[in-house]
Amino acid sequence: MEQPKRKSVAGPVHLANAQPVHENPAGLSPQKKLSKMQVRMKFCANLAFLFTESSFLERYQLAKNAGFKCVETGFPVGLSKEQVAEAKKSANVEQVLINVYTGDVSKGELGFAAIPGKEQEFKDSIQKTIEYAKALGARKIHIMSGKLTDEVTKANDEVYEKNLKYAVKLLEKIIF
Repeated sequence: MEQPKRKSVAGPVHLANAQPVHENPAGLSPQKKLSKMQVRMKFCANLAFLFTESSFLERYQLAKNAGFKCVETGFPVGLSKEQVAEAKKSANVEQVLINVYTGDVSKGELGFAAIPGKEQEFKDSIQKTIEYAKALGARKIHIMSGKLTDEVTKANDEVYEKNLKYAVKLLEKIIF
């Protein structure tokens, strides 16, 4: 059977911080362990999609007022890391994730990680995002692969892997 043609390189899905409460309650067998395991889930407000009637900076306080203790965001284009960190601090919420700087979305840019020829743009975007993540205390960065107009090729996969390895080397050096 022929594989379907891919148009995207990756598409991660995540919960803010799902943590098992009990590793193996009552010594259950692996089959019963999953069904009996209690999971504590924390939900975070994605400020790119919630409270869009307000400015980006106001959304931190609106998330707190709505009962959220943590948030995640797209990259705050046009705002300094100091402005964003102050809004987060004032609202007293945890920033669990920030998306990598994706470039100019009005030009269709949605990241550079899997786009051959855009390696320098990726390096610049991940370095810029790390600075914001550090200022916000965000321990997770969502790396956007980029928007492709054609089918995914081996070159896309290779540059994606190379760029992710580059990001890992940068992130290994950081203590949040």
